[in-house]
Amino acid sequence: MSNITASLSHQGSNHYKIQVDWGQKSTGGYHIKITSAIYEVDTLYLNITTTSPGPNAMVTQVISYPKDAMDFEHPQITVDTRISLIVNGQPYQNMSLSEEVHE
Repeated sequence: MSNITASLSHQGSNHYKIQVDWGQKSTGGYHIKITSAIYEVDTLYLNITTTSPGPNAMVTQVISYPKDAMDFEHPQITVDTRISLIVNGQPYQNMSLSEEVHE
């Protein structure tokens, strides 16, 4: 897993759009999914699953950019909120809202 980034955009009032991107991939067959988003004590925890094509999988021969987005509502999110990514059940990396995550 490399180049997983998360962003949060304010949609008005307490509404936000969360987006995760997995960067550029050389073929199709890659998927990233936000399975849940939980806010606790100044941290937004994003549970994410990723899948890659198997070694013998038939995939499209195109450059792809896997991403996923979801709407989220919470009254306490601020610029000081941290994002903690949990990818495929494993802690990935913590970041602030203005940072990108690279492995």
